[in-house]
Amino acid sequence: METRFKGEEIDPIEFLTMIYGNIRGMERKEKPFGSNVAAPPFDGEFRTKYDAHADEIEDLLLRLFPCYLRDLESGAYPLPGRVETSLRNMLLMASARNYFFEVMPSIENPLGLGRKSLPLAAKVQNLMIEDFLNYLAVVMGTFPSWWSEDVKKKY
Repeated sequence: METRFKGEEIDPIEFLTMIYGNIRGMERKEKPFGSNVAAPPFDGEFRTKYDAHADEIEDLLLRLFPCYLRDLESGAYPLPGRVETSLRNMLLMASARNYFFEVMPSIENPLGLGRKSLPLAAKVQNLMIEDFLNYLAVVMGTFPSWWSEDVKKKY
């Protein structure tokens, strides 16, 4: 895929990240102070173990997610086996329980996830955030502010 912005060729991942950053910035301006976490793209809310740190995680994602994707694609950061296995198991479970296409699919919700899939969505979200934080620690040497020195030493 080729992307041009203002006549210059740019990395599509950087372009998508820029668009996402602009959308999130506009959402923050439109919401009351302190409520800058977007609702999930399906009807309902779910909680993750990272909710208390959502703002910091989002800032890290906006800055470093393109690097994460690039390193995954190039093999510089291989997806840990446990993450891939867990994700496969979660999606198999979701398929067996008919979690997909519960509601009309849309661009925001292409799998048609609905209320009964909220626990699955939370598990996937936890897994993906956990792997992104692992990448930051292992590859980038970057640690979230809430990690203790003991947790940092494990990396």
